[in-house]
Amino acid sequence: MFHPSEIHPDVELRDYLKNKISVVVSGSTTKKVTVYGDWERPTNGLEDDFIVIMLNGDFGGVGMDTPFARGFLMVSLYCRLN
Repeated sequence: MFHPSEIHPDVELRDYLKNKISVVVSGSTTKKVTVYGDWERPTNGLEDDFIVIMLNGDFGGVGMDTPFARGFLMVSLYCRLN
């Protein structure tokens, strides 16, 4: 049995996307994009490009004995423009 408070889909998606997304910084040079979960983004010292994954609305399951949850995530892409 699991409890809804144990569900962290933003962290699961963050871990899945870590080191899989890159951007071109100049010519043929690329850089990995940092991915943050909900409420993990720092308030200063951010990179030029980063992704934030947030919970978007409520989520829930079909019962305490069924390991299934349903909900929505929002993926925000941030890119500093020059």
